[in-house]
Amino acid sequence: MQYPCYKSYLLFRIHLQCRLIFRKNFYSRKEPQKFRDLYLGRPPRRDHPLFFLWETDPRRMTRWILHGEVMLAVWDLLLEKQPMNIFEFGSGWSTAVLGKYAEYMEKTQEKRPFVISIEHDEKWASATQTTMEDFGLSQYNRLHFCPLVERIIDGELGIIYDLSRVDLRPIDFLLIDGPPSTAGRDLTLPAVLSKIEPGCYVVMDDLGRSQEHRAVEHWCIKYRERIRLEGYVPAGKGIGCLVSEP
Repeated sequence: MQYPCYKSYLLFRIHLQCRLIFRKNFYSRKEPQKFRDLYLGRPPRRDHPLFFLWETDPRRMTRWILHGEVMLAVWDLLLEKQPMNIFEFGSGWSTAVLGKYAEYMEKTQEKRPFVISIEHDEKWASATQTTMEDFGLSQYNRLHFCPLVERIIDGELGIIYDLSRVDLRPIDFLLIDGPPSTAGRDLTLPAVLSKIEPGCYVVMDDLGRSQEHRAVEHWCIKYRERIRLEGYVPAGKGIGCLVSEP
């Protein structure tokens, strides 16, 4: 599935809002649909590696899952970049996408990417672990429970995961889907910036929200010699793509 990639945030927001309004009106004209229909959207082909997610019992889903459009967009980016050291802030169905990618690479390329996911909610981390086991993907991901703490990073005070017990490796693909908006994501990139490799792809979910956009805008200014904005993708609530400079 291909999505336009915008440089202009205004154009991105207009496109995104039109899609969200259409989706809301479309579903409001029907009988209540399963969570799967609303939050995952149109399924991919049956032979797509992620199709199994669309067959999941909708009772196991919540409104916090990654939108289906975003999962497919992330999958396309993974296949294009073929990273080997992946780091994820937040966990959930996005963790299953990363695990499926690692399985896919092991079967097709005979090499297994190293995937780390960070979760601040112990119950949610346990639920994600159970989901990964049910999907047969738990061996492809290291899920860490890391509570949120207050930290000062690069002179900025904020809330971030406690990574003191995580063995941080060089990162060539970073997916940011946490912490929740109540804590903010301003310190996520700075927390692992020293581990970001040249050419690393940084994907920020929920970029249609002002808080996430401000964080990305701030990073592009403060770390302009290290990070550049690649573009905006109108999938789900919007994702932003950044690239680490060589």
